[in-house]
Amino acid sequence: MGILSRLTGLFSPAEHAAREADREFGTGVWRQHHDRFMRAVDRFYETAVALGRETGDSTEAAQDAGEQIAALTAPLNEAAGQVTELTRRLHARWPVEGLVVPAGVRSACGPLPERLSQAATKAAEAGQAAAMARIAVRTGQDPAAPTAAATRFVGDVTALIDECTRLDAAS
Repeated sequence: MGILSRLTGLFSPAEHAAREADREFGTGVWRQHHDRFMRAVDRFYETAVALGRETGDSTEAAQDAGEQIAALTAPLNEAAGQVTELTRRLHARWPVEGLVVPAGVRSACGPLPERLSQAATKAAEAGQAAAMARIAVRTGQDPAAPTAAATRFVGDVTALIDECTRLDAAS
């Protein structure tokens, strides 16, 4: 038995997960929106965890920032679940395999693709703001402004996902 045939079995769980995701979300625009959003939420979570570790012996302002950023993971986690369900439904209803939404689908789904893209962008911006709060804590600066920005961006995410849910229900 050659080394390649032995290595093939190592990748089967990952390949299985990828095939399952392909069935749920397709390989086109709905999958792209799902994956972009999930990556942004993962990055935010990683930053929140790192910030929480670093604020242990810090100032009260730094500890408050760490707690506020950590609290923002809950609405982002809820939004992630909504995005998963929404993109799964959208792919089932309008299976688009490319990154361009065809005109017929576009007229039926309205601004859903743009709103999903905006939500992923806002989630990424929340992660950037959380990273800026982390840098502020590390350098002894006041983390209030980046923490407020992260809060604002997460609020934007929630509003956009709520709008997507309403648009989906109306279509």
